[in-house]
Amino acid sequence: MKYIKISYKDFEFKDFISIDNILCKIVEINSPYESQCEVHENYIDIFIPLEGFAKIFISDDYYGGNEIKKGEIRDCSINNYQIEYISKGDILIIAQKCAHKVVIENDVFKSILIKVKNL
Repeated sequence: MKYIKISYKDFEFKDFISIDNILCKIVEINSPYESQCEVHENYIDIFIPLEGFAKIFISDDYYGGNEIKKGEIRDCSINNYQIEYISKGDILIIAQKCAHKVVIENDVFKSILIKVKNL
């Protein structure tokens, strides 16, 4: 049997912890912050906010960008995007091949980030 038990209250994990096709880490981002727009060809992202607020731009209509490694596109541009505001109590799941960008306008945003490889 394989499993990992992690308590985010007792353990600060800045690097990804992995088991099989699942990666997990805590992200802590200070404002002001705006990420590059990115696309994961093979991974689903799951954000579980712990504190603060984030604005996430999401679209499956993107163009350009640079493939930094196979299946990982950065610095692309997006059209027809949705904006999701997330905070503690929310869970945001972003499908593979869906462009997204994170913006932190105030304070600190802390979240559990889970990446699930789609087989």
